[in-house]
Amino acid sequence: MRMISLRLVAIGCLFALAPATATAQCSDGSPPPCGGARTIVRANVPVPAATIRSRHFLVLPFRNVTRQAEHDWLVEGSTTMLSDALGRWQGITVVSDERLYPALKRAGIASGSVIEVPRVRRVSEETGGWTAITGEVISTGGRIRVTARAWDVPTNKELVSAAGEVPAGGDIRLAYDSVSLRLLRSAGFADATVDLADATTRDLDSYRAYLRGLANMRRSEVKAALASFQESVRADSGFALAWARLAETTLAADPASLFNPANKGAQYAERAAALSSKLPPRHRQLVLAINATFHAQFAETRRNLDALLAADSSDLEALQQMVGLEMFDPILVNVPGGQRPRGSLNRAARIAKQVAELDPSRSQMFGVLASIYANAGVPGESPALGISRVPASFPDLMQGLRQRENVRIYGYVLRDTIALVPAESLSAIPKDSLKAMQRQARAVARSWAERWVSVAPGEAAPHQLVSELYAIDREFPAALRALAKAESIGVQTPAWSPPARRLFFSAKSGDLAMAGRLSDSLTTTGFFANPTNAMVNGDTHAWAFALQLLANHTAQAATLLEQATALMKMINPAGATPGYTAFGRLMGSEDPEQEPGMSRAFRARQLDSALAHIREYTASERLAPWMPLFLPMLAEAADSAHPRAADLLKAADVLATAGRTPLAVHLAINAVRTDSTLEPAAAERPWYRAGAEALNAIRLATQSRFHAGAATVGATEAVFEWKVDDAAPFMWNRPETPAGRGEYRWEVTLETGDRYMMLVASASAREAGAAVGSGTLANILTPSAFRAVVNGSLGANGVKKDTTQLQGVALRTEMPAGSLRLIVTDPGVLAQLRKSRPAQASFKFAPCVKPVGVVGKEQCMDEKVTISYP
Repeated sequence: MRMISLRLVAIGCLFALAPATATAQCSDGSPPPCGGARTIVRANVPVPAATIRSRHFLVLPFRNVTRQAEHDWLVEGSTTMLSDALGRWQGITVVSDERLYPALKRAGIASGSVIEVPRVRRVSEETGGWTAITGEVISTGGRIRVTARAWDVPTNKELVSAAGEVPAGGDIRLAYDSVSLRLLRSAGFADATVDLADATTRDLDSYRAYLRGLANMRRSEVKAALASFQESVRADSGFALAWARLAETTLAADPASLFNPANKGAQYAERAAALSSKLPPRHRQLVLAINATFHAQFAETRRNLDALLAADSSDLEALQQMVGLEMFDPILVNVPGGQRPRGSLNRAARIAKQVAELDPSRSQMFGVLASIYANAGVPGESPALGISRVPASFPDLMQGLRQRENVRIYGYVLRDTIALVPAESLSAIPKDSLKAMQRQARAVARSWAERWVSVAPGEAAPHQLVSELYAIDREFPAALRALAKAESIGVQTPAWSPPARRLFFSAKSGDLAMAGRLSDSLTTTGFFANPTNAMVNGDTHAWAFALQLLANHTAQAATLLEQATALMKMINPAGATPGYTAFGRLMGSEDPEQEPGMSRAFRARQLDSALAHIREYTASERLAPWMPLFLPMLAEAADSAHPRAADLLKAADVLATAGRTPLAVHLAINAVRTDSTLEPAAAERPWYRAGAEALNAIRLATQSRFHAGAATVGATEAVFEWKVDDAAPFMWNRPETPAGRGEYRWEVTLETGDRYMMLVASASAREAGAAVGSGTLANILTPSAFRAVVNGSLGANGVKKDTTQLQGVALRTEMPAGSLRLIVTDPGVLAQLRKSRPAQASFKFAPCVKPVGVVGKEQCMDEKVTISYP
């Protein structure tokens, strides 16, 4: 999941992020013509026959005549209740709330006011509701009376008037049942019966909370909507629509929960689907679409939404759901020239714009458009993914994404529109051109975001988005001002934390004092223990970790690492190295231009602090195993041209003197790996020599168990077979191996001219603190182990460069007794090999043995065999 995307979901863009249209665009990302105000011309709308008009209802807000505050909810609640009662019948069409209120706004009609007939005609033409219904709510004499009048809009002829009443404090829906029954019979449904409570909920308090939640959702008030829908289902656990809305708002409040097999949103969606049989057809299809989305059943989601849009192409609920589906549907489909994800960025953009035009109140669509451009404009942002295997659930989707043969990877690039570029093709784009496209994407993103601010200045969400975009462009004072504005209005999205974002903006701007105080506060209060907080604020999590280490707060840093590890376990329960993955995530990129954007000067300060407090760092049971990896990473990040490996060797001396010999050995081994010229000096230390020789002995013994066997490239498969001595168990997570380093890697390389192809199978790196393992080769090369086919070019002296992993190409492994086979069946690879016909295959096992005290020399199992072409 991309951090930018997740934060924008948290801001309120629940249905993912969209690019511009497929044609050339203006600077704000909209289609030509550009500049100046646009005049909307209303077309002449043909009036259908009277029999058709009588079944297309336009339910307008009622008037609260006696103006008692406890009945104000009925002004807008009337439209929902009558729509629910009428819309459940086939052959009846009712203008939905989602279309009604934007049309009322454009016509200048205020809810609860007396409406002029010409304005009703305008709304009728725009929405297709030809039988208008207005009404009044009157409270007098201990009773509540609801009256309604329906008339044919083109002729202004009254069709029916109806009334119903209940005692004060009674279920007001009984009055609406009476009214809707009269309306249905006037439309020709002589045998109609209505039970509004049966179609929704029999609990009036539950229904009122539900209507309040809908109003909250229209205003992007996630926290309030969540509370309203929770109140609704507490009052009536059988209310399907409330469960569906609760599922949506739960995801908006906690997007990371989607990857938890037991997530509440999915449970709520399932509950809604199970109760949906009594709902009107439109509502039932929406509920089923929501449930399918929560279970990664993208084809089923698409089927339901397509059906809704076939029935009503301007169904705003279905359109908004479709935006998210188009942005995230990762299932690969065949297209001319290859494959691409089924979801289309350009279709999503067009739909997002359509939603904004149909309903100007849904201005968050501007945020949707801004966010996708931001993803194309952020250096180092995570790629888009496509998968060939249809998942059964989101956890299954995550499992499938770890099987690289099922996955294709793309980068977002802004050309005339935002395009998906296969990862293997990104290197063909000159870096200067790529940076220029990223700048252009960020400019377009800001245009959309500023447009959102201009139409909704009193809402927090657009200011939140603008603050993120300012920060991407390193305009930190402006980012902090926008953040403060959002906070003053009142942030309604639980997963977007002002203190967390202030920490990030302050740290990147160089205000480490402020960032440090915020890091202390968030760490102490357990902010990152919440998976959504940790996932959405991955950049802040990394800075908090870095600042705690800089301040020598090792206990707090250890806590942050534990919380990151817990997140990795949640995302990938079957992962072999959650601690290593979490550690890498917290370290972030060593490139200062990529997120989390830590400068080389800051990395140098981190390194100085770590070296000065090496004993305290290694006194932490949680941090100590990672110090031999952490310090070399800092040394290279602080100065990639001249890493301070010599300082690392001195730190290893400190550890050895303090009796932490294993850590000293691991740190020294990694220091020498960073700068091989340190090998002779390191070898003068007895503790280093003993540890390095012990590691070499293990590696040499392991190497001796693998030898080149045979290589065959046939018409249907290529098989490269190793001879394996598997009489004794294999060992892994050996304490002699530094944490984060690999213990088993098999490579087969084929060279032809200036090109090469390599097949790679590799076991997981050593996890710090993991118990020593023992077993078969199959226990090492598990299904989640790394397998890939890569290719590239050969430079001077055989140096491999331009290395690219072949996407969609599976490398299969088989392990019969005494053998390890690497097998490729991809027709394209086989055709390439049979055409170029490399003569030999080079079999190499790693890691290699590095003789103690000798610079540059390694002893590897590297054998060649002749390839046969049957």
